[in-house]
Amino acid sequence: MNHEDYVALQHRLENWTRWARDFSGSVGHCASVEHWYRSPQHWWPEEPHIEPDLHDAIKLEHAIRALPLDYQKPLVLFWVHFRGKRDMLGKIPPEIVYILIRHLAKRYKIGISRHRLSERIADAQHMVRNRLTH
Repeated sequence: MNHEDYVALQHRLENWTRWARDFSGSVGHCASVEHWYRSPQHWWPEEPHIEPDLHDAIKLEHAIRALPLDYQKPLVLFWVHFRGKRDMLGKIPPEIVYILIRHLAKRYKIGISRHRLSERIADAQHMVRNRLTH
C-alpha cells in the first residue's frame, strides 16, 4: 500500500469511526445522566461535529464485518474505542496496547502478543482495503 492509499484509508476509517460512535451512542459515557450536564460557564468551545459520510461508512462496515474475528475485533476496538490514536512515531501507545490485549483475551478469547497487535491491526486494514477495491 503506497502512502496515498494509506492516508485515504485512514480518512475512511476516521469517517467510519465517527459513524460507529454516533450510531452506538454509548461509547465513552457512564450509565448515569451526569455527562449530559453542560455548565452555563463555557470554559472551552464546543467541538465541531463532523457529519460522517453514511454511504462510505456502511461500505466499510460491511468490509470489516466480513473479516475473520481475530482481525475484526482488534481493528474495531482500536478505531472505535481509541479513535486510532498513535504517538508521535506512529506507534500505538503502550497503555492502549495493554488495554486492547486484555480486552481481546478476556472478552473474545483472542490471544495476541503486544508485539503482534500493531501488525494484526495493519493486516486488518490491508484486508479491508482489498475488500473495498474488489
